[in-house]
Amino acid sequence: MSSGDADEKRLKKCFQSIIDTVSKAIEQAQNGNDSQQIINNLRQQIKSILDKSLSTLSTKCRNYLLNIFYEYDFDERANTLPDSFTVDVLESFGDMLEGRLKAIDVFHAAWNGDQSVVEEYVDKYGYLIDQSGLYETTLLYSAARNNHTDLVRYIIEDVGCSVNAQNEEYLPKGQTSTSNKATIGSTALHAACYQGHLDIVKFLIAHGGDYFIKNSVGETPVENAKSKSTVRAFFKDFLVSSYSSTSASLPTAKILDEIEAHSATTISDCIWEYKPIAMNQWIAFSSDIAKQLQESINEKTFQIEIQLKSGRDRHRVSLAQFLRLGTNPAWIRCRGSSLLNFHCYGQWQLMFIKHPAGTINPKPSTEVFDIETDENFQFNTWYTADYETNVMLEAAMNYRRKFINIYMGAVDDQIIVNLENFSFKNQLNTVEGFLRWIPKLISDSSDLTPVNNFELTNDATVSLLTAELVKQAIDSESLEESYNCDLSYENIPIDEDDLAFADNKVRIIQSFV
Repeated sequence: MSSGDADEKRLKKCFQSIIDTVSKAIEQAQNGNDSQQIINNLRQQIKSILDKSLSTLSTKCRNYLLNIFYEYDFDERANTLPDSFTVDVLESFGDMLEGRLKAIDVFHAAWNGDQSVVEEYVDKYGYLIDQSGLYETTLLYSAARNNHTDLVRYIIEDVGCSVNAQNEEYLPKGQTSTSNKATIGSTALHAACYQGHLDIVKFLIAHGGDYFIKNSVGETPVENAKSKSTVRAFFKDFLVSSYSSTSASLPTAKILDEIEAHSATTISDCIWEYKPIAMNQWIAFSSDIAKQLQESINEKTFQIEIQLKSGRDRHRVSLAQFLRLGTNPAWIRCRGSSLLNFHCYGQWQLMFIKHPAGTINPKPSTEVFDIETDENFQFNTWYTADYETNVMLEAAMNYRRKFINIYMGAVDDQIIVNLENFSFKNQLNTVEGFLRWIPKLISDSSDLTPVNNFELTNDATVSLLTAELVKQAIDSESLEESYNCDLSYENIPIDEDDLAFADNKVRIIQSFV
């Protein structure tokens, strides 16, 4: 017998002694014995067991056991449960102890891919599914680490575990972790990426796996994938690394995390473009004009209109409408992240250039419309995305997604959104169009009241809704709803061709603020 096996055996013996003691106490309580006397005896008996057993256990086993007792305000110095412990929690306490005892063997089964053992366990102790085991890893992590695809699928789809559950380090009470072990804080996606299990990587991401979550040494799943060519290639096709340059590196963080890390620096990663209203082609601005636009919109308080000089021509630009005015009016867009570039909340808009029910407007209009079901869409006209679509696009941008599929009720179809070139289409290519965001402007008042971007006067005083202001306004219900949503992708297989999510329901999983 190895030292590890002997250690586990001692731990199991200690567990069983405590469980037997608790079972007797439960029986006494059911027989109507004095509750306080039952608890007093139980506390003394558990203390006696721990006094005898703890010194025989390894640090790992001792911490595993004691961390269970910490949930009940256990006094480690006295090795006793607190006075607040009552008969009301005896049954749940005993059940939890049994579950954590059985988990010692079940985690070995998960490591080896023995699904039947795991199924038997979760049938009774499913509420413990996200708890780390003796070796400080979750069941899902163990299964993903060793490429047990069917078990991973079962734990997520049938059991409903948290796909982003992190491995937990068991520490003495009050001690702060100083661990340099990469496994601590890691998720199943960390393990799958590090081991190069591509199918599991795709499955976990399709079910909400956060590829930017950090473990105890600051590594993300994306970083863990760098040494595995197939997984690295997947992320290279799956994520947008940069808009303004050709980057060979994979992104290392969400956009909002980048903003927080560079709060004193203006981050610029975008391409400024314009499209003459009567044309379907986007043209890049010159670098000097792009710089002017960038500088103008980075200001917290800015003018509604600015003057631009391009060669011999002068143009007025409405920053509220992203519209260049003059003899040849043109729509403007910034192909890049609204969050990364401007620290502001963006309102997304769609323009159809192909649709079975679309109509050609003989006089192109600068008016922006809301999307309505069964509408005859006008080509070369902007339509404001509804709230749900807007939040999905913001979330996908924050997570640097290259493609997402969105079911759009107004067109009764799924559209594939390309967040690299800001375009969209449906599967049959009967619907096509462009995408852009415009900055959502707010009044300069203390309550941050939203204003309609297309009803502003030239002398209006407005400011960008920056990340800082969002944090200040977190108590505002509308803002809280916009920025604190869950981003998970349920039951969405990843298509090998376009790496897009193919389900019509996208929920949101990480807090934006």
